[in-house]
Amino acid sequence: SLRKVIFSLRPLDLDDLGLVPAVKRFLNEFNKDGNLIVEFRFFGREQRYKSVIEVAVFRIIQEAVNNVVKHAKASTLEIVLETQKTVIAASIRDDGVGFGTEMVEKAGGFGLQGIKERTALLGGDIRISSLPGRGTEITVKIPVQEGEIYGVS
Repeated sequence: SLRKVIFSLRPLDLDDLGLVPAVKRFLNEFNKDGNLIVEFRFFGREQRYKSVIEVAVFRIIQEAVNNVVKHAKASTLEIVLETQKTVIAASIRDDGVGFGTEMVEKAGGFGLQGIKERTALLGGDIRISSLPGRGTEITVKIPVQEGEIYGVS
C-alpha cells in the first residue's frame, strides 16, 4: 500500500519513461480488479515534455479517472491521449450516471476544480460535457511550445 501511495504522489514511470507509459501503467494498476472496462488509445509520437507539463497532464487524467470511480457508476471508461506538434489533448469519457448542465458550469468538486485549475495554469482549454443518464466527457487541450519538447522517448 505504501508503494501505491508513493506512485500516486509522483509516478516514477513519469520521470523515467514519460507521459504515455506512465498513463498506461496507472490504468493497468488502477483496473487490476477488472470492475470497469477501460480502453486507452494513444495517437501521435511518444515525446518527452517539460516535467511540469507531463505531471499536469498525468494528474488531469488521474483525477478524471478517480472521479469516474467515485461518482459515475460507469461500466466503461475510454481515455484518448493525443500529442501533436503544438498541443497535448486528453479525453476521458465514461458511460456513467452523468450530471446536469448546472453542475458542469459550477464544477464545484475538488476533482473537477483541480482539473480546471491545472488546465488553466498551462494556458489550456477544457470542455466538460455531461447529461444525466448519459455519462461524462472531459476534454483538455494543453498548448506546447517547441522548447518544451525533448524528443522521442
